[in-house]
Amino acid sequence: MLTQHQIGDLAYWLVFFAGQCLWLLVCAAAAVRSVHNPIKRRRDYVAANWDIFLIRFTLEIVFYVIWRHYSLNDFLALIGQTWRVPFAGSGGPVAVFFLGFGADSLIGVVSHWNKLPDGLRSWIQERIPQVPQQIVADVETKTTITPVNSDQPATETKSVTQVLGPIPEPQDKGGTK
Repeated sequence: MLTQHQIGDLAYWLVFFAGQCLWLLVCAAAAVRSVHNPIKRRRDYVAANWDIFLIRFTLEIVFYVIWRHYSLNDFLALIGQTWRVPFAGSGGPVAVFFLGFGADSLIGVVSHWNKLPDGLRSWIQERIPQVPQQIVADVETKTTITPVNSDQPATETKSVTQVLGPIPEPQDKGGTK
């Protein structure tokens, strides 16, 4: 039998999960609306990236557990701060919903936080997959050419796979300063 506290944990986790799902919907909507993205349905985007979201959602449970079981004053004491927050409480279902929505952003921030030891930061970056940002598109071009000694035009079709998305930052070759 579940205790009252465990039922509360489960109920709050469901609200947290709803916030995470709203973030997934935002990602899918952006992908579907992209002019260059071949994925045209939200369901297809989720089907193509479900493993990445599952890994990230599982790791984001850490944020929920900390929010649910530790106060901000506990966290401040852990990092050695003597100042304390003059109020107590976790904020309720609205706060946990937005924590679920923002947990994915928090993982991104934590993975690039300069105050983390380099080994831990690189471990996070190597093991937690990034949400897909590059878009891969198959582009088909048709060219009509009329040879010099012929009245019949010839059509040439060429298929190319292109990676569209963020422009990579230029790499310093060490030649100029």
